[in-house]
Amino acid sequence: MKNIYLTGFMGCGKTTIGKTLAKQIGKGFLDLDRHISAMEQREIPEIFSTDGEEKFRELESIYLGEVSEKQNLVVALGGGTILNPFNADLCKSTGLVIFLKLDFETTYERIKDSTRPLVQNNTKEQLEKFFNGRFPIYDKNSNFSIDADDSPFQIIKEIKRNLK
Repeated sequence: MKNIYLTGFMGCGKTTIGKTLAKQIGKGFLDLDRHISAMEQREIPEIFSTDGEEKFRELESIYLGEVSEKQNLVVALGGGTILNPFNADLCKSTGLVIFLKLDFETTYERIKDSTRPLVQNNTKEQLEKFFNGRFPIYDKNSNFSIDADDSPFQIIKEIKRNLK
């Protein structure tokens, strides 16, 4: 069975939703950022600060390639994973891509105190610019989108309805 890839801006609930969805539909779960950290034996902020974003994006593509060879997974992608056209095509060819949509203000409230490199190194206005630039890319590269401004129960119920 094909994989399900969850995409969207950081803080939209990809990991939270992904874990529960995977359990409910009998698939394995993988958070791509956590997988990268485990494989590299370093946290994402350390990879960004030591090697730079370009190196991180290279690692992201490599590990996504490995993960995409597996089947029957729900994969929480990093917020920037699908911005790379190669990664977007890989996800679309090996599974379903679901965009968890959330407005910027709600997203910002969820992420503003995090240690994520993008949050630490940018102002709210800069983050909103990133958000607005990424939104159409997520939308274009997904099979369908789900309003992620609801309870996890409702979001998962809607995803499952769309999977039928």
